[in-house]
Amino acid sequence: MSGGAGAFADAIKANEHKANTAMINAGLPLGGTCVNVGCVPSKRLLRAGEIMHMAQNYKTSVLSWMSKGTPFFQMLYITANILRCVFNLAFF
Repeated sequence: MSGGAGAFADAIKANEHKANTAMINAGLPLGGTCVNVGCVPSKRLLRAGEIMHMAQNYKTSVLSWMSKGTPFFQMLYITANILRCVFNLAFF
């Protein structure tokens, strides 16, 4: 089986039935599309957008300190945060 999220579920079920499994993973690191380039990174970007929206539209918010005037994305920080999250999901 592959190394994606579905394969992990299959391996757990197979183990419950005392069956041996082997994961053969090529391309993306363990975790597959969802963890590495799909679900997890997109949720992080959506959350960053939500925070940006709150900072722009709710002047009483504690988020309004982000900048003088218009808030902005710090993409390098967001990308580093996504990579850290993916690493932790895949290896711990």
